[in-house]
Amino acid sequence: MSHPRPRPRHRLPVTLLALALTGTVLAGCGGGDDGRDGSAEPAAEEVDPQDAACRTRWRALADEVGDRSQDEHPSTLAGRWTSVSATIDYYAVSGSASDCEKTLDAQRAQVAALEELGTALRRYDVLYQHDRLAEDAAAYTPPKARKGQDEPPSRKAVRAALGTLEEQAPRAEKDQLAGWQQATAIDPTEKKSVAKAKKDLAFLSQESAAWRRASAAQRTIERGLRAAG
Repeated sequence: MSHPRPRPRHRLPVTLLALALTGTVLAGCGGGDDGRDGSAEPAAEEVDPQDAACRTRWRALADEVGDRSQDEHPSTLAGRWTSVSATIDYYAVSGSASDCEKTLDAQRAQVAALEELGTALRRYDVLYQHDRLAEDAAAYTPPKARKGQDEPPSRKAVRAALGTLEEQAPRAEKDQLAGWQQATAIDPTEKKSVAKAKKDLAFLSQESAAWRRASAAQRTIERGLRAAG
């Protein structure tokens, strides 16, 4: 079964502090005289080898995180990933050796907890479910019903259900908005906050007619795909 591809968002600027640090180095490379008066350009800043090694580890974490801050699926909690990425970008540029001890471990814990939370909330994310099922649903051909088993949904029914998911996704997200905002704002490593966010989003979803219609459509698609093997 195929997995949805992240939908692009407009890329947010790199953190101001990271830019300021970069700009400090670049400022000496041109200035007002651009070297025409014969003056030598300032030497590049020397970085302590231990600090450089630490920054490399932060850059490796940045590569692991990737562009999740640009994913449009609500359950990705992109706003939270924006904050995580900003922190990682800062240390990748200006971290010192001491920032590869508890600070890096704590950030890795944030990343792991945020991934876990997002995965747990996907069941309420209609857009995610649509994108997850779209390719297989579009290619669905109903198999012959086996003796003693229910007739699988028709191809028309599965495609109609896929259309329902697409139609109801923005409506469901609007109904769930407070829940998605709450999930984005909490510390994903705090168990009580996570439990409350899950409970509140489940309530908002059940209260949403759009989500209930989408959930029924999702079950139709999944039933057909299970029957088709």
